[in-house]
Amino acid sequence: MLARIRAGGNPADDIRKEKETPTLREFADEYLRRCEPHWKPSGRRTVRIYLKARILPAFGRMPLDRIGPEDVAAWFDAASRDKPGPANRALEILRSMMFRAEEWGMCERDTNPCIGIRKNPRRDIARFLDANELARLGRLLAGFALTHSVGAGAAHDAEWRYAMGSTVTTVLPYARLRLSDRLSAWGLAGTGTGSLTLDLDGGVSQHYRTDLSMTLAATGVRG
Repeated sequence: MLARIRAGGNPADDIRKEKETPTLREFADEYLRRCEPHWKPSGRRTVRIYLKARILPAFGRMPLDRIGPEDVAAWFDAASRDKPGPANRALEILRSMMFRAEEWGMCERDTNPCIGIRKNPRRDIARFLDANELARLGRLLAGFALTHSVGAGAAHDAEWRYAMGSTVTTVLPYARLRLSDRLSAWGLAGTGTGSLTLDLDGGVSQHYRTDLSMTLAATGVRG
């Protein structure tokens, strides 16, 4: 305060401004009131959990314009030592809140203290399936087959020569369900499209082309 006075400033202005600026806890109520209607229920629960457990205990009593980058950096570093993933999510929520505070005129523009703080890198998680998961995986097998076939043929008599060609592409989803160690049920259904061409040569050449389509369905039991 002495430095402020020596610089020619009025400490009363700072005190008045601090009283006018809401604390983060006060702003959180307004933030939730205006933003929650646009979120899914799962998103509402997540934000409230992180506010209660991680953000408000650290910054709830601080006026918005008193939360500095050094405060956020120290908080984020401490949180990252224990759980880097949740620390990232908490930082995202706080960053969003501070952007809203700027947008709604509760903070000066371009003062978001979260800017410049890098999130923790994501770790790849790998694990083995347990016995129950392997059993469930073995019970059901599903997928699809994509086929493309090409056919050609020719014939002739004393007057004409015939040449035929065809192409068909099909997609066939299939599934097999193991009912027991000895019995399983299976099924498939699909559709295909293509074309058929016919060339005639008997003094006058003629060319014909038509579309092809097909459907296929089958089911059965194996045991």
